[in-house]
Amino acid sequence: MEKNKDKLIKTIFSDAILIDIDFSNWDKCISLIVLADHLNSSFFKRRKPVFKIIFNKVKSINFDFNHYKDYMYENDPDKHYTWLIDRSRIGKIESMKEIALSQFGERSTIHIKFSDYEVIEISPKILDEININWKLPFSPLARGSVENIHKIIKKK
Repeated sequence: MEKNKDKLIKTIFSDAILIDIDFSNWDKCISLIVLADHLNSSFFKRRKPVFKIIFNKVKSINFDFNHYKDYMYENDPDKHYTWLIDRSRIGKIESMKEIALSQFGERSTIHIKFSDYEVIEISPKILDEININWKLPFSPLARGSVENIHKIIKKK
């Protein structure tokens, strides 16, 4: 079972776009929401699958932001760098697991130490309801800032 889960996560992260980082339950888990554009969705034939990878009992998380050396959107507040992931390394350090997620060419990298993880496919319609523009080129992360969430709530 564990080997199948590791194979699935390696497949997902062989070509993924980071859509959101969920810290809302940080004391129990941290989740990454990704679009795996090379796989098929269980929900829709014409849409690519969105996965929520839940890292339980996270001991540490580290971000290396290496995109600035060729960052083209610095002076355009409406354009954002697409956070691609096409490399993953899963290992074990003492009793913890560790994953490193990055893009080829020394782009931004996420390192996470955790006890276990779960992989769940979620409907992209959930993201559509939060931010219909999440899938457009140059979009920020799906949820946006607290201020953006407030604007969405006030519109309803």
